[in-house]
Amino acid sequence: GQRMHNKMFLVDAQIGILGGRNIGNHYFEAQGDSSFRDMDVFAAGPVVRQAGGNFDRYWNSEIVVPVSAFPTVEALSTLNEVCPAPSAEAGPEVEYAARRDEFGIRIRDTGALVWANAHAIAETPVRRSVSQSLAPSSIALLHARARREVTKEMLIAVAYFVPGSRGTRLLTDLATRGVRVRVLTNSLASTDVVAVHSGYARYREALVAGGVELHEYLPESIRPAPAKHRMRLGASASTLHAKVAIYDRRHLWIGSANLDARSARLNTETGVMIDSPELATRVADSLERDLSPTQSWRLELAYDQSTGRNHLKWRAERAGRSVVFDREPDAPLLRHLGAGFYSLIPGLEDLL
Repeated sequence: GQRMHNKMFLVDAQIGILGGRNIGNHYFEAQGDSSFRDMDVFAAGPVVRQAGGNFDRYWNSEIVVPVSAFPTVEALSTLNEVCPAPSAEAGPEVEYAARRDEFGIRIRDTGALVWANAHAIAETPVRRSVSQSLAPSSIALLHARARREVTKEMLIAVAYFVPGSRGTRLLTDLATRGVRVRVLTNSLASTDVVAVHSGYARYREALVAGGVELHEYLPESIRPAPAKHRMRLGASASTLHAKVAIYDRRHLWIGSANLDARSARLNTETGVMIDSPELATRVADSLERDLSPTQSWRLELAYDQSTGRNHLKWRAERAGRSVVFDREPDAPLLRHLGAGFYSLIPGLEDLL
């Protein structure tokens, strides 16, 4: 089968929001118990028309049918019960009401935009043919080309990171040739999908040993202040949901695709590759805060003389003091047990 994972919001073929954010209370911080760290790009100009063409390909695809074609359409009447509105004290509607004039000025002020070449891309609506052969991923090919051209630095922030043996080899090869490779993903404590973490965990030691700087998001991480206009302020129980890659602080990718088998083989995805040193540097600078020891764990390898083997350590900073753990910190016992259980299921990684 396949699964549509696209995210785009376009208005009158003139402006749009592209990235990895879903439509739901969690993703707009309208729920008090969680805060998703996400990233979008506000776009105008030809790239929006390009993204609109991608949307039209899906809308007009032969595999798309109207909801009214299903006999269970009456179930939609229960949507408000399943997805209750955010409280009156919080949520995007409240923030919009308070900052409506500011938002309007920012949308109309085209001088505040960074003008650059950009390419909106989407997988085909049907990724598998009748013979069930998988069509090459356009997004994967785009990233492969960027990796070939990178010479100094590659920075990745991605919610679900299951590189597999091949991806691990690609990243460590980059590090070997002198490229600084940094990856930020969720920790066991911050992830909202423990099964994905179990698939990722088996590659951590090889990544760190191969020179990749690996960071895991702290569950208490806070958002940059709203005045920065790139991510909103959040509180505790944070989860990383962004899907961002930056190559040599020139090429910036923001989209819906994670670095996992599901995105590569099952999902259809969308995103935008932007050629802009200015914008790439801005976003990279905003991510530097997430890579700091107050926001994420830095994974290290230490040699254990008693076992004669290397093992992972987690290093961060809390209350102004450096802290180091020998096992995955912060996560409750049930999460550890769940990750261990999922790691024993054969073939699960191909579905993550």
